[in-house]
Amino acid sequence: MPGDQGPIGPAGPIGPAGPDDVKILKPAPDESVVSSTTLQDDDHMLFPVLTGQTWVFDMLLIVSGSSSADIKLAFTVPAGSTLRWGAIGDSTAILNSGPDWNVVSVSGNSLPYDIQTGPTYIRLRGVVVAGNDGNVQLQWAQNVSSATATLVQQLSYLQTSKL
Repeated sequence: MPGDQGPIGPAGPIGPAGPDDVKILKPAPDESVVSSTTLQDDDHMLFPVLTGQTWVFDMLLIVSGSSSADIKLAFTVPAGSTLRWGAIGDSTAILNSGPDWNVVSVSGNSLPYDIQTGPTYIRLRGVVVAGNDGNVQLQWAQNVSSATATLVQQLSYLQTSKL
């Protein structure tokens, strides 16, 4: 028959931190751009990186607006960083003929995507190796200037993981 249990000992060392990640769900209200083809920083879709870190990201944008204005998308990264990203969505760069499989590797370079008559989704994925501390930042604008607002809607999301 076992005896009485002894006192509990001191706590052990804290283990390593779990995986680093960032999850952003775009809040209301929708973010809009009117009559502008100048790329602007999205108010919510960004995440911090430190020198030498490697991050992957997955983003779903729900967009709407004029089907003649469409939308162009870009990412900026800290100087000296390596960037590779692409998106699945109808690309205006290939004459509305279907998905675009291009890979962008230059900070601030954009690709244009179609906006259909209703809300349209664009799925973006990429990887960044940070050359310096800073943010990975989504930028977007109308591809063709229009008085009809182009919107990145609430419930769009960004999910990242540090490798």
